[in-house]
Amino acid sequence: MSDYRSLLVLTNRFSPHGGTPAGPDTARLTCFDLRLTGPEAIEALAERLTAAGHPHQRAGTSLTTHDPSGNPLRFSVHGAAKPAPRTDA
Repeated sequence: MSDYRSLLVLTNRFSPHGGTPAGPDTARLTCFDLRLTGPEAIEALAERLTAAGHPHQRAGTSLTTHDPSGNPLRFSVHGAAKPAPRTDA
């Protein structure tokens, strides 16, 4: 149950409607990795994002998108290799 509350706090704090990305010289969230249960969960997420017209990128068993403030969210399969680090942060 504590994991669920932590995610709610993160969602409420880092995804305000109409937010703008933090500047490069400020403290900011540079990326958030979320692990899903399997490849079918990644596929289902991709389908929902596509249906909603929300941009995202797929790479194998991972998916990257951005919240309304521009924070990158990387989804991957729990137990799979860790996604490659970002090079544009």
